[in-house]
Amino acid sequence: MSLFRSKIIPFTPALVLALAGCGSTHTTDDMTDAGPIIFDLDGARFPDSPPPPEEPDATVGPGNVGAACASASACTGSADTCIPDQPGFLPDGYCTAACDPADEASCPDGSTCIEVGMGQAFCFLECDPSTGCEREGYGCASGIGLGANVCVGGCTDAADCPMGLECDPTGGDLGAGSCFNPAAMIGGECESEGDCPSGGACQPEEGTGWPGGACLGGECDPETNMGCDAGDACLPTIFGGGGVCAKGCTTDTDCRAEYACREATGFPGRMYCAPACETDAECSVSGNVCNAGAGTCAPPFDPDRLGGTCGFREVCEGGTCFREFDSGYPSGYCAYLGCEVGVSGGCPGDGVCAPRGRSNVCLDACAADTDCRAGYACRPSNPDDAMSPTACMPACTTEEHCPSRSTTCDVATGLCVNAG
Repeated sequence: MSLFRSKIIPFTPALVLALAGCGSTHTTDDMTDAGPIIFDLDGARFPDSPPPPEEPDATVGPGNVGAACASASACTGSADTCIPDQPGFLPDGYCTAACDPADEASCPDGSTCIEVGMGQAFCFLECDPSTGCEREGYGCASGIGLGANVCVGGCTDAADCPMGLECDPTGGDLGAGSCFNPAAMIGGECESEGDCPSGGACQPEEGTGWPGGACLGGECDPETNMGCDAGDACLPTIFGGGGVCAKGCTTDTDCRAEYACREATGFPGRMYCAPACETDAECSVSGNVCNAGAGTCAPPFDPDRLGGTCGFREVCEGGTCFREFDSGYPSGYCAYLGCEVGVSGGCPGDGVCAPRGRSNVCLDACAADTDCRAGYACRPSNPDDAMSPTACMPACTTEEHCPSRSTTCDVATGLCVNAG
């Protein structure tokens, strides 16, 4: 089982919301400005792991799996790898080793091999949920979906949390326990889960673009809008794993200054407070600027990235990534949300403004197919207007243009579609 999967409470602050005006990794099926929520391990800095040997040794020597580290020099024996500090997931670093999930003997005694996605797997320290983990700031994951109980960032009691915070020993990542602020509210500012109420998750500005960050609630049913406090809105996750609660609203005055009351796509009348910054002063992270078209804060967008590849590991910083697996754009497409059709200079660089749903988006301009990268062709930016300015549009012709294992090339549309 891979850790790289949908989950209501994310493993990492790089929780990504693909909602109206959603920041640097916003993705949708039709390039509109709204869509479902994505939880993933994007941003967790796992080191590159070498492939396990074809014939592994019968035994693996001891090692200090689960120990704190800033570099591999702090790791001993067969635990020869350090995963650097991952706040909320593996705080203060984690000694480990690359392993083979199919080989139970590929990890030192007392640890187990867990897939983390992207073809990687590492050893995690085993634990007993009844006693927890000895290491401060860590809790024993319940094993849901993992096949084993392992130590990850969490808490057992308030002593594991910063002053003023309380511990929910059954919350957090896979039940590893999570620190929370008993005075916090859904929709409030945050930098990490500890700034949010019990069962909540933080949508931080850094990495997601939500101005000042915003607290989300726990699990809910997006179809019935059940599971949230009265007045809040349930928003869906992209992998069909239910939903999370966002602050509900009736008018903009119900939201913080950098947010506005917007309707959740696909749910008429369901209103929530969505990112809506208008000036750079509304951004809280140093160096971030406001993309008023998206309502989000991010580092300045590099015009040279327009039309480039992007995805879980290669973000479209300051812009909008139409990822292959949910938008069909071969190897992803780095774009820029928010522009005015027909207005010259409204896009970064030589970008072309194209109408898409409730928001317009800047695409990479072109004069011929040779101006576009593999899997793309120079086509009218507005499919409904043959005379519209041309831009590099999806045009896959072979499976090589669709590297995701879950997609296949649909030559008729030029998109990479779900292989299932």
